[in-house]
Amino acid sequence: MEVDVPATEAWKLYGTVDLKKVTVPKYLAELKIVEGSYFKEKFTKVDDEKLVKETEVIERGHLDYGFTLYRIRFECIPKTKNSCITRTTIEHEIKEEDLDNIGKASILPSINIMKDVADYLIKHKAAV
Repeated sequence: MEVDVPATEAWKLYGTVDLKKVTVPKYLAELKIVEGSYFKEKFTKVDDEKLVKETEVIERGHLDYGFTLYRIRFECIPKTKNSCITRTTIEHEIKEEDLDNIGKASILPSINIMKDVADYLIKHKAAV
């Protein structure tokens, strides 16, 4: 997703826990718990030079569906001096007996995060 702010400015959100401060409140307001579920994740890579962050689910969430690895990567890629491209990827491994759950690996939540962050960055461009 292209964003009209420098990659280093976008990274100030993507590379820190501040990312959740921008995205989580919106989803908590819309959240309706149908079934008790949560997950824990940890940062496995934060590269301030390459502007890459990776997190892995370490408890519950996708692991409850047979995934043995569920890693989400965000990257801020400079396009021009004043714009960047944000990219997200998911890397996963799943037990063979749980292949029916492969559809639970979705990039859609990450895309929604990128849209929210892009909106936030544009709206607060002068303040960033």
